[in-house]
Amino acid sequence: MSDDEKTTGDPLGFLKLLPGSESIPVLEKAIDVPPGFLTSMWSEPSDAFLIVKAHAVFESLLNQLIESLLPAMKGFAWRLAMTGRASKPAFVRHIALLEPDELRFAEGLAEIRNRIAHVPRELAEYSLLKAAKTDEKLVSWLVAVSPESSFSKADHANVVRENPRLFFCLNSYFYMWRFSAQKAKARAMQSGRTDELTDELSDVWGPK
Repeated sequence: MSDDEKTTGDPLGFLKLLPGSESIPVLEKAIDVPPGFLTSMWSEPSDAFLIVKAHAVFESLLNQLIESLLPAMKGFAWRLAMTGRASKPAFVRHIALLEPDELRFAEGLAEIRNRIAHVPRELAEYSLLKAAKTDEKLVSWLVAVSPESSFSKADHANVVRENPRLFFCLNSYFYMWRFSAQKAKARAMQSGRTDELTDELSDVWGPK
């Protein structure tokens, strides 16, 4: 089987591994994307566009998280980048809104997306399967953010190298649920913390 066949064959096969994958419409509603969007995204034959679309979902989720907790700052989150010191992940780290592995996923996804999104050749030709053969940083990220498994670290890395798209899709599915749960938590926290956090953060992150 060729690299291309292994990359694009049965693009939704990973859904068979998921408990409750029939609830994808529930997830789409929770993360505020149109019906059918996630199935379409995971069916995307281009790995580059799969990554770009996943990045757009998680960037939107970070915006929703920030605004759910701090509605007074509505519109502010959308101006933050996804990487750097004044980024969305850095912002949510400052207010302890996400778990460390959730932040690691968002930051790693942003780094990969930035690596390919501005280079036409990468957009046209990028392959997770080919990249995983030489890009240890990609493999390490996919292993680090994967849900706990019975694999040893070395075995896990080898499995990821053989199936990077599968693990990318599984991880994106997993963290979409995690981020949607954090959004619900942020909304529950909002009434008691908005004033305190808005005062604290306006000095650090407010528009200059």
